[in-house]
Amino acid sequence: MEPRIKITQLLKWTSLLVMMALWIGTAAKNVDDWGTSDPNFAKARTAVEEGRFQLALQYLKRAESLDPDNADIHNLIGFSYRNIGNVDLAFIHYRKALELDSQHVGAHEYLGELYLLQDEPSLAQEHLTAIENSPACAGGCEALEELKSAIEAYHETHAGQ
Repeated sequence: MEPRIKITQLLKWTSLLVMMALWIGTAAKNVDDWGTSDPNFAKARTAVEEGRFQLALQYLKRAESLDPDNADIHNLIGFSYRNIGNVDLAFIHYRKALELDSQHVGAHEYLGELYLLQDEPSLAQEHLTAIENSPACAGGCEALEELKSAIEAYHETHAGQ
């Protein structure tokens, strides 16, 4: 009986380890494949993380010229424009990202946040609903939590207005 228990436990641990390896491999692939393998896009992401949005836009424009139908590129262009205060161009690129990929949770999040900046919480809510209904966010995701928090904060600061 003792060896059977050990084999059963071994099978459970092996199954658990295989599932974890698959999950980690999928997560790593999603990070590495996010958007494009273009070095301009990678440099733009680094510039965004550093808050250097003008520099990011230079790299993103190069990436866009090579891959004009990439929703991730348009989303990051929109994000960069929003952060330098160019709302009109931010809207254009977020909408382009969603035109290319209607389930793009990042574009829904950022566009929802932009609508909050424009005092349009009902439009932000529409993008929150789109994220909630997205298969990419079925078990919850950062974009969902971020936009939900932003909408709640908006309502708290605008209560009674």
